[in-house]
Amino acid sequence: RKKKLDNPPEESISVKDITDIIFDPTDPIDYAALAGGPFVKAGLSAKKAKKLYDGLQRIKQQKRQAKTDYRRGQAEYNAGEPQGADLMSKSQDKFNRLSVDEAKVTKQLEGYQPELFNKGGSVYGR
Repeated sequence: RKKKLDNPPEESISVKDITDIIFDPTDPIDYAALAGGPFVKAGLSAKKAKKLYDGLQRIKQQKRQAKTDYRRGQAEYNAGEPQGADLMSKSQDKFNRLSVDEAKVTKQLEGYQPELFNKGGSVYGR
């Protein structure tokens, strides 16, 4: 009996084929996603999330300093010192600029879990 040439040979699909669609063992991106844990959902690597988190902490510290400078400027201005008004203006501008930066970083970090960052700097506590 002759085989029909226009019909491709039938192939069976195994469970391995299906799992390879979900997780391809030859694809380094799949391994990176697997290692990323909770940051994959946010589209961040753990290293980038840590860097953003540290930057956010610096921004918050600088905002606290800007508030302190503003209060000092108010005290100087109330005491009749003309540089107090300049200090108030500069610290208010800095605070506003930092608030914009803080919002940008916070948006990038949406969905991350800050408790994963321990004091040792490792994401997973190793």
